[in-house]
Amino acid sequence: MCTPKDPDFDEYRYAEQIPHCARNVNHATRVKVSAPYGVNEEELKNYQVDHLIPLALGGSNAEKNLWPVPYAKARAKAKVEYMTYNDLKDGRITQNEAIARIRHWVRDNLRHE
Repeated sequence: MCTPKDPDFDEYRYAEQIPHCARNVNHATRVKVSAPYGVNEEELKNYQVDHLIPLALGGSNAEKNLWPVPYAKARAKAKVEYMTYNDLKDGRITQNEAIARIRHWVRDNLRHE
């Protein structure tokens, strides 16, 4: 999770004052976090290195929060993230509820073989 001590921290967001980190994932990190999933550097062009907990919900660029997702599935996740972000921004859900929603969606829709 992003914290004010994170080098990528840029501001607090929402009424809940959730720390936000700017996107900062270089190519070497994308290659490194993809390898345990069996995705090599050449295959990486078919994947988005995704933030499991999105930055907009308080996630960070930490390697443990990154993983490769095929582009089609990443686009589907992005739709859920956007709806969740809007609910959080508008105060309809808390950060914990937002993260739980994303984790449940990932569990039910994204499985790495």
